[in-house]
Amino acid sequence: MEAHATPVDCLKLRTTTGSDSIDAVFASVGTKACVLTGQGRWAMISITGLPKKSDEFLRIKVTLLRL
Repeated sequence: MEAHATPVDCLKLRTTTGSDSIDAVFASVGTKACVLTGQGRWAMISITGLPKKSDEFLRIKVTLLRL
């Protein structure tokens, strides 16, 4: 998965189902990735805050993209 995606990158992807993950080594504040919603629309997530402990929340911003 692209760790520093742009909205244009997301919209160029095919609309398919599947799964992938972001390697925790590359996950840092500012990392961006494309995700496919349950309705088949692309969204871009940006990591805005990392947990200090493993049981805390990962903070993300979700941007739904227009087709």
